[in-house]
Amino acid sequence: MRARLLPEWFVPGEFFGVTLNRNTVCRPHRDKKNVGESAIMFLGDFEGGALLLEDGRRFEKRGMWHRYDGRALLHWNEDITARTKYSVIAHNNEARPLVYPYKKAGQKVKGEDAAPDSEAGAGQRGQEAQGL
Repeated sequence: MRARLLPEWFVPGEFFGVTLNRNTVCRPHRDKKNVGESAIMFLGDFEGGALLLEDGRRFEKRGMWHRYDGRALLHWNEDITARTKYSVIAHNNEARPLVYPYKKAGQKVKGEDAAPDSEAGAGQRGQEAQGL
């Protein structure tokens, strides 16, 4: 029997990627380069940071996979109010995903006061993310 890390319903495509986040909080957005449904799991001893979707769903339970279409549905996070939150997101992309740390517009890291990164644009705070 082969161990499976992803949920049974998630099928990795040609341009499969995994994003790892630490204390990431996103403003409302859509994942315009994603294809199909994504799987997200939250880990850590944290408070707040729920993922909210425009269809009214709210994901906050730790240690389980949550299913959503980030391209079709506007989604965002509540602020993280305590400790450290990690999230693992499995997704398929239109093209090869990034393979280096990157920042998305509208993301911030709890407790980080660094100046905005020039590539990320005004109002952007740094985050730790890795597309694999």
